[in-house]
Amino acid sequence: MHFNWTVTGDGLATLAAGIIAFCAVWWQVRSSACNLQKQMDAEKAARHEEVCRQRLAIASALSAEIEDFRRYHIETFASKNYDGMSVKVWDGRFHVYESNTGRIGELGADACESVVHFYDRAMEYLGAIRRYIEMEHEELSPDEFREKKTERQTKFFLHSISGRIDKLNDAAQKAESALLRVKSTSS
Repeated sequence: MHFNWTVTGDGLATLAAGIIAFCAVWWQVRSSACNLQKQMDAEKAARHEEVCRQRLAIASALSAEIEDFRRYHIETFASKNYDGMSVKVWDGRFHVYESNTGRIGELGADACESVVHFYDRAMEYLGAIRRYIEMEHEELSPDEFREKKTERQTKFFLHSISGRIDKLNDAAQKAESALLRVKSTSS
């Protein structure tokens, strides 16, 4: 069998059509790959932006909750003399903290540690106040308490709480500082 290698117009047209078809398919595959990469990059950027917005929202909400607690307890305690008056316990729960405990790790190690430490101190502080209130109600009725509160109870309360107030205030400042850093990197 012998092939005749001659160049004809039909052969050249077929070769040119094949090359053009190959280039068209190659161009289409390349452009699809580029478009897919652009779409994936845009989705990745949108996910990153959403994570940053969520981190910012959690950090802002925790900061507000810490500041409210701080204002309600730390500043109130520092400005008042509790001698002869009944102490009220924070009746609210830590709703922001409790509803975001699974996501606090997203704030970063420093902020996570500071926030958890603050809430641990706050709960310890509230426990001391609750114990004092239980003690006052066990011994005297509310009316009798105002009149007959013993000096020992007052000293115990002030000593117990004042030590916790300083630790709580330090923990609040560290948590707020860490959350501020998270907010500045997330915005």
